[in-house]
This record gives sequence, structure tokens and C-alpha cells, in this order.
Amino acid sequence: MVNEIQPGARPWITCIIVLLIGLTLTVGGVWLLALGGSAYYLIAGLALLLSAGLLWARRSSAQWVMALILIATLLWSLYEAGLNFWQLEPRLVMLAVLGILLLLPWVRRKLFPLARTAHLTLAVCSGQLILATALDCM
Repeated sequence: MVNEIQPGARPWITCIIVLLIGLTLTVGGVWLLALGGSAYYLIAGLALLLSAGLLWARRSSAQWVMALILIATLLWSLYEAGLNFWQLEPRLVMLAVLGILLLLPWVRRKLFPLARTAHLTLAVCSGQLILATALDCM
């Protein structure tokens, strides 16, 4: 069957990408918080580290965590930057691309082929981020 997880195939490249971004946001978030800034980057970094661990374990809850990160990022970005495209773009694009990466068929099949609800949620969240950024360009 095409949708079965291959026993030896771990999504290690995807996990490393999410892990590195999570580590970067966590370390930067600690530094920013120490300087009196927003706690968002620390929280998002920790959530991405959780997502990386869930991806390594091939748990579909990794997509739910990513969807929550995307929703929180959208809300935080709109609160911080309003509808200013040039301020929204750096806050939203990287995580939207990461969310889309998790939806790619060759990545998704290695991770968790049967979690369709999580795929739909992640797709909607990524689409919302792209739409929010695009609407500000008009």
C-alpha cells in the first residue's frame, strides 16, 4: 500500500530543520526575554522543539502542534504589527513555509499517512497566514 510508513524511513531531514529552527527561536527568545522583550519567540521555539520530537516519533500530533504555532503566530503578529505587510512578512513567512513543508506528500507519507484531519488543519492555518500577508499587499 502506498500510504504505509516504511519501517526504516525516518523523516530525519524534516526533523533536523524543525529542530534547528526551534533551537534558534528558543535561544533567541531567552536572550530577547532577558532584554525585556516579548516571550513569543521562546514559547514558539519550545513548541517547535516539541514538534520536532513528535515528528521524530512519527506522531500526527506534530501537525496539531504546528497548527497551534501557526494560529498563535498569526494572532501575535496581527497584535504586534497590525496589517503592515513589511512587519507581518518576517513574522509569518518562515513558519508558513515550514507548515507547507509538513504537507508535502513525500514528507507526509514518511511521517503519518493516516492523519487527514491534522493535514487539513495545517493546510488551513498555512493558507490563513499566506492570505493575511497577501491581503496587506493590496
